[in-house]
Amino acid sequence: MITKHLGMVVSLLASICCSPLLGQHVPLIIWDHVEKPNITVPNPMDRVSQQSKASNVDPTIGQPESEVRFVIDNVSAGLTEKNLPKTLQSYWQGPELLVFWDTDEYRGGEAFSKGLQALMDTFQDLKLTMEKVGIRVFGRFVWLTATYRLEGTTGTGRVTHSGRTTWILEKRYNQWKIIHQHFSVWSQG
Repeated sequence: MITKHLGMVVSLLASICCSPLLGQHVPLIIWDHVEKPNITVPNPMDRVSQQSKASNVDPTIGQPESEVRFVIDNVSAGLTEKNLPKTLQSYWQGPELLVFWDTDEYRGGEAFSKGLQALMDTFQDLKLTMEKVGIRVFGRFVWLTATYRLEGTTGTGRVTHSGRTTWILEKRYNQWKIIHQHFSVWSQG
């Protein structure tokens, strides 16, 4: 008799605890006190900065900004020296790289390398100047905006391109690499 009553009690408890009406087969053992988890997730949007000079690193700016300014200076110096490897070391060389130069589009490190070499071959001398540089750091990403002037001499004479540029950099393997770049020309002279 006790076994029969015990079986009925177990059967009743099982049907109550596992009823679809009470949480889709979730047992009724629910804690009466739920706390907020004790974890901290850093918000990369909390750290936003903006700087305004393209060169001559200011010792008062933070480390990411200083490192990004080094990338800008390295790209400018590489173009001025017409040094392809020096210029390319600032760019991610994987298939994710995407560069828009006015009407030209380069997808991936190999395509960009060929386009950059063609640019260097076209000019006898080159100089890239960036002004009104804004650097915004979002964790491992940087969004850089600026105005630029690219000057050089070709076989047909002096050429100047001016406009706006946007760069996106990502910190990969402890180095800032350009993963996206866009140059929009204002005027040619």
